[in-house]
Amino acid sequence: MSATMVPFVSQDPEVHVLYFRSEKSSPAPPQLPATVSHSNQDKTPYPAQVLIVVPKKNVARAVDRNLIKRRLREAYRKNKELLYDFLSKDGKQYALAIVFTGTAPVSYEELEGKIILSLQRLVKENEEGFK
Repeated sequence: MSATMVPFVSQDPEVHVLYFRSEKSSPAPPQLPATVSHSNQDKTPYPAQVLIVVPKKNVARAVDRNLIKRRLREAYRKNKELLYDFLSKDGKQYALAIVFTGTAPVSYEELEGKIILSLQRLVKENEEGFK
């Protein structure tokens, strides 16, 4: 699996958006955009809060949407330490939204690989600072 990540920083300095696109030549490759919002207003005991969205517009069958959400939640749960370690040492908190924009279910292994890649990239970008 080869994937590229194209970072995009919004005009709002408090919101950063990262896009992940598959390089496969399919008509609608699965994409995992993630939005990170820096906010210290609502302190929680956890370094990161996650919202997982699979739009009905893209995946019509509820069974498939729920399958994708379960896979994304599990992939994040197993790999969240990549993000937690970074956030804990700096005392930061993030609100993270993962939006699935593909049109069909994707294997767990592919989703987990993209989650790992996105968390690693998120940590790397924040260590260097967004440009």
